[in-house]
Order: sequence, then structure tokens, then C-alpha cells
Amino acid sequence: MGVESTHTIPLCICLVIRIVPPAKYTMTFPKDYNVTSLNQENLIVKRIVPEHYEFGRIEIEYSAGNRICVYDLERTLCDILRGSGSDVQIVGEAMKRYAVSKDKNIHRLMQYADQLHVKLKVLRYMEVLL
Repeated sequence: MGVESTHTIPLCICLVIRIVPPAKYTMTFPKDYNVTSLNQENLIVKRIVPEHYEFGRIEIEYSAGNRICVYDLERTLCDILRGSGSDVQIVGEAMKRYAVSKDKNIHRLMQYADQLHVKLKVLRYMEVLL
């Protein structure tokens, strides 16, 4: 699973989930941010209440030394479970990879899942995989 950004938009976190091609660009904005112009693009726009926007946010070095903001792995997993229409194959593959990852942090995953109201969904996957 890879994470990358090709857009520079203030107050936005962009992620690309590269499990199954083609890659889908998902951009997360605070709920009060105007995203009307982005609806024309080939993007999945997610909105989140401001108090949930910052947690799990990290900064990584991207191409040519540029620094971008992305969500950590645990937050990304919770985000792909939020809302309806989550692709079962993508979620399943992401959870499998997370379960065998040496960088997993189950405590953080469950904290985020609780805050984002996806704890039951996360538990269903994790109790089978761990």
C-alpha cells in the first residue's frame, strides 16, 4: 500500500491507495472547506469534522525532497472503512497487510477506530487476522 500526493491544496490531506490499479485519489478536507471546484476532478472528496482532522496526521518526505502531510497507517485504515461503499477487496487486503506489518500499532488503530466510529468494523477484521 503506497501513499502519495500530486496536489498542493491548503488544508488538505491527499492519499492514494495503491492496492488494486487504477489508483484512487482521496482527499480529505475539514467539513467547512469549499470543495465545489474539486467535484469536477477525478477525486474522491472526503469531509471530516475539524476536531478529527488533525489526529493521525504526519509529514513525510516525497519526491525531490518535498514534504507533504498524510495520515498515518492506522488513520488510513479507519478512513477506508468510514462511510458506505467501502470496497471489500481493498479493505480486506489492506487489513491483511496491516496485520502482518512490523510497524502496526493496534492500540492506536483501536483509538482512532473508536473516535471515527468504525471500531466494530475494525474488530471484525482484526479478530480474524490476529
